[in-house]
Amino acid sequence: MKNQRGRKTVWKIFLICFFTLLIQKGVYAADFNATVSSATAEQGKTVTITVTFSSNVNIGAYAMRLTYDANILEYSSGADGGGGGTLQFYNDYVNSTSKSYTITFQTKAAGTSALSLDTISVPCDTEANDMTVKSSGGSVTVSAPVEASSNNNLAALNVAFVYSDGRTESAALSPAFSADITSYNLSAGEDVARLSLDATAADGKAAVQVSGTRMDPGSNTTTITVTAENGAVKKYVIYTEKAQPSTTEAPTTAEPEPTTEPEPTTEPEPTTEPEPTTEPSNNTPATIQIGDRNYTVVDIPEEAVLPEGYEVVQIDHKGIQITALQGLSTNLLLLYLMDGESGTGDFYIYDKEKDSYTLFVSLTIRQHMYTVLDIPEDLTLPYGGKVGSEYKLETLDINGKSVKALSYGVQDLYLVYAMNWNGEYGLYFYDLKEESMLRYVYSALENKKDEVPVVLADTSISENERKEWEKRIDNRNILIIILAVLSVLFGGALCVLSVRRKRRHTGRKRQSSNFDEEYDEYEEYDAEEEEPMDEESLNQALDDILKGK
Repeated sequence: MKNQRGRKTVWKIFLICFFTLLIQKGVYAADFNATVSSATAEQGKTVTITVTFSSNVNIGAYAMRLTYDANILEYSSGADGGGGGTLQFYNDYVNSTSKSYTITFQTKAAGTSALSLDTISVPCDTEANDMTVKSSGGSVTVSAPVEASSNNNLAALNVAFVYSDGRTESAALSPAFSADITSYNLSAGEDVARLSLDATAADGKAAVQVSGTRMDPGSNTTTITVTAENGAVKKYVIYTEKAQPSTTEAPTTAEPEPTTEPEPTTEPEPTTEPEPTTEPSNNTPATIQIGDRNYTVVDIPEEAVLPEGYEVVQIDHKGIQITALQGLSTNLLLLYLMDGESGTGDFYIYDKEKDSYTLFVSLTIRQHMYTVLDIPEDLTLPYGGKVGSEYKLETLDINGKSVKALSYGVQDLYLVYAMNWNGEYGLYFYDLKEESMLRYVYSALENKKDEVPVVLADTSISENERKEWEKRIDNRNILIIILAVLSVLFGGALCVLSVRRKRRHTGRKRQSSNFDEEYDEYEEYDAEEEEPMDEESLNQALDDILKGK
């Protein structure tokens, strides 16, 4: 009896599980394990942690978010996007049981930052079955470094005049340089174009920045800013007085003399001597044309707001020494161009090889800066699309500046070509409504388009591909229905067999019970009928047997 009940219970459990797995939608087929490692580091150093996603089945797609303390850590690289406190991890076709990321942070302040993972969208396996997310977080503990240096002194300061013709000459500061003296004076001739400075910090961990080296007639101010390791700032200032250009020129008084000679009519030719003005042109800022407007390359104005991640440098631009901005972690060179008509100026990206100028447009999203660039002509667009068919070239207004972008049929979502804070170039999704950037991942979308089609626009996949995908889905649904019907029939057969076995067992029990009752009655009857035989009767019986009776 106990064995029979055990078997029935097992079959019931089996049927329930089987039906649930086949028929129920949204069932969680497997666990999706999301883990974050922990680490320790010193303030001002680099630290790495590992984010791992794993399962006992092949992972199909996931979208996860990691949060951290942006006051303690600054994201550097390794994730699929993010910064400023959150990182994103996404993949639309892993086809593996695990995927790991090595995340790099720069430590900013002492303390402990918790690292926790949560779900953006429910992960699924390669059969599109939802998975159960089981996450475990980590942490990064940042210890305070050895006390940072406060030394913001200069060890040396050498100054030279740069003339219009390109020659240089050492300049003597007044008073002579001393690390404790922060104010100096210079006198420059009218043909001095700029100052060349060689400023050396006393502490190798201190940063030095120079501005205001162009020399205009009259008073000029040059500033050397020294920032110590602990952030303390000290400024050295050079006040230079440049001579005004001479207004008295002898040729104007000498010219009347040749008028006494009739033939020196040729002498007006010296009036063609405006050519000497070409000499000063070595110091004349270059004029360029962008579109239908003329611009002048000028030194960076004092009031200009310098973008983050760039330092002031001096370069030779077409034979003229000017100030420019050089990216600290990128290869971009920025020049300041002044619009000849409006008189307004802005930074432009200068490509020396192509001799091209592109308006500098930057976005700061979650404390990270992106530089939006023109879309290269040879750029491979998603799914082999082309501008004018699948994609439309449009002009967007970002931070008050016009940039080129591609639209593909999704409202407020565009594709832009940009460079991130690490100097990496690529295609990005730009959300005009939420003003956010998301890196476009070619490997995740295009390389797996045959297995998991992703529609970016109405024309991104062909009609045949769409029909094939729908056919796969229909075949899968038909298979599920067939398995469900077979399961019902199988379950019914099991139930019938179970009922028959129960009836058979009950019949045998009843037969056994009736046999016992009949046997008892027979014994009672036999006991009542039998009487003991006397000796005479016994002898008579024996005689009858011997006589053949």
